[in-house]
Amino acid sequence: MAITSANQLELLQTAEAVAREKMIDPDLVIEAMEESLARAAKSRYGAELDINVKIDRKTGGATFTRIRTVVEDDMVLNPSAEITINQASELKEDPVVGDEIRDAGERIHGDVGDGGERVGTPVIVGFLRGEIRVLGFGQV
Repeated sequence: MAITSANQLELLQTAEAVAREKMIDPDLVIEAMEESLARAAKSRYGAELDINVKIDRKTGGATFTRIRTVVEDDMVLNPSAEITINQASELKEDPVVGDEIRDAGERIHGDVGDGGERVGTPVIVGFLRGEIRVLGFGQV
């Protein structure tokens, strides 16, 4: 089941409801959702990737971005998270060691993964329950 526009809005409504109930900042809940989606993407595409997820606060759509760090041409230890100066020069003007190259993915209106690795409301709500417990705000 893909995350439809209605489901995306449901995620935002869930975040607002949890924030109101627990009297916490809604952005904190959205950030937990973003982290949950990033974890799901890493589990699908590789834990060695540096993936950032941003949820549009109006539509609920998620944008996935892979971040790679520029390193010396002969110093790549993790090709999934690092890029050489030579490679980076094709993507950015005058890259230097330590720069970050962001490969922005398309806005996701579907699911992450396939088979049983679907990311939807139950997965994110489950993650939020754990995060809120860790933060000391009790049960969701």
